[in-house]
Amino acid sequence: MEVRRYLMLKEKYLPLVLSGRKRITIRRRTRLREGDRFFIHSGGKVWAIGRVTKIEKLRKSEIGEEHARLEGMDYEELKRELDRIYGKKDVPLYVVHFEVEEVFPEPFEVERRFYGKLSPREIARLALEKNLFADDPEARKILQRLVETGSIRKVAMELGGLNKRGKVRAIVRRAYELLQQI
Repeated sequence: MEVRRYLMLKEKYLPLVLSGRKRITIRRRTRLREGDRFFIHSGGKVWAIGRVTKIEKLRKSEIGEEHARLEGMDYEELKRELDRIYGKKDVPLYVVHFEVEEVFPEPFEVERRFYGKLSPREIARLALEKNLFADDPEARKILQRLVETGSIRKVAMELGGLNKRGKVRAIVRRAYELLQQI
C-alpha cells in the first residue's frame, strides 16, 4: 500500500513516537482512516512510516488516564495540553491510534522528494532572481516570504492557516517547473 498521507508532530513529541511510548495523537480534525499508512513528519523531515490502527471520536471530557498513557504522558499533563490547544470547551476530538512500522535510518526532507536537489527556499530564491512571476504579485510575495522564513508552514500561517500550505506548495511546484524549462 502506497504511503500518501502525513502526520505532522511537534518536535518535542518525536522521541516519544519513535520509541513507541506515544501511540496516539489527539486531533480536532483528521483525514486519516483506519488502516491508512502515513509518513511521520516533524521539523521539516520525514522520520518514519506509521499505520492507523483505530480512530475514536470522543469529547474532550471523555479523554482519560488510558489516553494519557498512550500519549506517553501523565493525565494532568495531558489535560493541561488539551486545554492549551483546544481551550476549556468540551469539544469533539479524534483519537488516532497508530503504530510505527518503519523508522528511517536517516530522516529526509519531504520537499527533496518533489524538487530534486533544491529546497523550497532555493527554488523561491531562483524564481525571484529570474523574475519568473513578474505578472503575479501574490506569488512573488509568497516566494519572498519563503526566502525570508525558509518554511512553507510559516508562510502558510501568515496567509491564514495550515490549510494554505497547498497554495504555497503549488507556487513552489510551478516555480520548479518553470526553472526546469530554462
